Amino acid sequence: MLLLAGCSDDKAPDKTAAVTTPTQAAAMNTDLAQGRTVFEYWCAPCHSGAGNAGTKALRARLGEGKSVLLERTDLNAAYIETVVRHGFQMMPPFKPTEISDGDLNAVAAYVAAGGGNKPAAKK
Repeated sequence: MLLLAGCSDDKAPDKTAAVTTPTQAAAMNTDLAQGRTVFEYWCAPCHSGAGNAGTKALRARLGEGKSVLLERTDLNAAYIETVVRHGFQMMPPFKPTEISDGDLNAVAAYVAAGGGNKPAAKK
């Protein structure tokens, strides 16, 4: 019987798969809450609605489907951090004295996760 078990088509568990512990889950929720706060303060004035400047600029450049940041599925945290820190086209750069590195990490994770509505894209 033990010999037959070794002939199974079942694969060994993937040891590289992400496992979320309760502590990690709580940290992610905290990061998303912090990211939401940062987004609402710094980003929402330009990126929260159809009539806002950032949403209009994205719609003109990329189309309706990519104009609302929290609905996009193609953004990862590293890209968001780069754009926020260095600016892009009409979006100004934000200095570390405006958005700290910790707040930048949190808002990037929040946006990449669609405001917590989807898994964050990997860096």
